[in-house]
Amino acid sequence: MTQDLTRPGLDPFAANDVMLQRIGQAIENGQPLSEGQATFMRHELTEADLMDQGMPYEQAHDRALTMHPPGRNYDPDVIDQFPEFGPWWRNMNGLGPR
Repeated sequence: MTQDLTRPGLDPFAANDVMLQRIGQAIENGQPLSEGQATFMRHELTEADLMDQGMPYEQAHDRALTMHPPGRNYDPDVIDQFPEFGPWWRNMNGLGPR
C-alpha cells in the first residue's frame, strides 16, 4: 500500500501519511481498523493491483472509488484536520462547515 502512494508521478498527500500510520499502529497493536482505515486500505490496494495490471492511475483511481461508499476512505477527524478536504468531503462524513 505504501508503494502505491509513492509511485512516480503521484503527488504526496499528508493525509495519506496519517492514514498509513494509523493503519500500521492498529495492525501492530492487534486493534481493529476504523471504517475509514479499512476503506482507505481497500481503495489503495485495489488501485495498486489495477495499476500493476497496466491500468493508468486515473482509471485505477476511478475504479477503486466504486469499491466503497463515496468519501468514506479517510477517518472523519483526518478530513477535519486537512483543509484540502472541502465541503463535499465534510458533508459525506457528517462534518459541518469550517
